[in-house]
Amino acid sequence: MNVRVILMLLVLIILTSCSPSGSQTTNIVANSEVAHIPLTPTVISSNTPSPTDTPVPTPPNTVTPHPTPDERVIDADPGSMLLALDDLPEDGQFYIFDMINYRNINLIKARNGEEWKKHIERTGRIDGWIVVFDRGTRDARVPITLSIRVVLYKTNLGPRYSLDERGGPCIHSYYEYTLIDDELGIGDRSFLCLSKVEHPSGKDYIDYWIPILYRNVFVDLHAGGFEDTFDADWLIDIASLQIEKISSLPLSEVVTFQP
Repeated sequence: MNVRVILMLLVLIILTSCSPSGSQTTNIVANSEVAHIPLTPTVISSNTPSPTDTPVPTPPNTVTPHPTPDERVIDADPGSMLLALDDLPEDGQFYIFDMINYRNINLIKARNGEEWKKHIERTGRIDGWIVVFDRGTRDARVPITLSIRVVLYKTNLGPRYSLDERGGPCIHSYYEYTLIDDELGIGDRSFLCLSKVEHPSGKDYIDYWIPILYRNVFVDLHAGGFEDTFDADWLIDIASLQIEKISSLPLSEVVTFQP
């Protein structure tokens, strides 16, 4: 037999054996259409079919923009932020017992200098003031003494760093306080702390303490007296007045004040 004929026969045999059968072809086509078959089969009924919901296209994934945080700061002498006598309730007949400017240099000289240097560097402390009011009458339901401390920092992170270094809102160097409320709704963060000791007279002497973080300012308010002469609401009202006064000051991009 001619070699060319033999080769042609071999090619025909190979092509015939490699071609898919009819059933194989049907399966291939069916499988390719699986993705287009609805998961719920259509039910044929003589009744009027109920309208079907129109499919809603899925919107593309979008990123919701977040507002830029307001990092502006208060740029003013912290001594000018303190409440004045005219701001306090008249029934207490308060007077100023003391007023002190706690400047950074004074703290370094008066206390552990190296530790205060580190604290000032970490927190960005600029300056601080404290005023102490004493009541002038025993006839009113007011504390015996009220003290307010205001400290100014370079940035809004300063008060938070300072609070962290304390170890918590109610941690005091000398007295033990209990956290009563961890959010008074005053300033950015505010807390209510209470210390209670038995007085030699047999009455309980209490001290309410409200630390407040507001932008780049840290405020501490203390009110001390006998338990039956005032309550926490009195100091909370004073704290609200104090933050209202501070929040009325204009905001700045940076602090330029220097003591």
